[in-house]
Amino acid sequence: ELQWNGWPGPAFTLADNVADLTMHHTEFRRNEAYAYSVLGPERCLGCIYIEPWGGGAQLAFWVVDDALSIEGEVVAAVLGWLGGWPLERVIVPLHPANRRGQALLESLRLVRCPGPEGHVSFAAVQAPPG
Repeated sequence: ELQWNGWPGPAFTLADNVADLTMHHTEFRRNEAYAYSVLGPERCLGCIYIEPWGGGAQLAFWVVDDALSIEGEVVAAVLGWLGGWPLERVIVPLHPANRRGQALLESLRLVRCPGPEGHVSFAAVQAPPG
């Protein structure tokens, strides 16, 4: 069921996450892609990634195993936030073996759609701006 092949490992720290986000900073400054940390009181609990996809965006996310209980809340909050962006739709691709993630997205009323090859993708349809 692992979507990210075991990454991040159990020893992933806030400092590790800062180093990872430093790499994403160039993409952010160029408005090419965006990465955000999901922070708990003492450590990083996960991350979200937003990249262009067609007329919309592609959302990827992860949370550490012991934070899976908040995964749905995190994804729902991000999708709600992206609802205010001028996007046609948001695609969420998952590894085909990620059945838990697929069930989560279906519970959030996302629908299956075409997406990146080798993935099972879901879409959250955005209302047109204005």
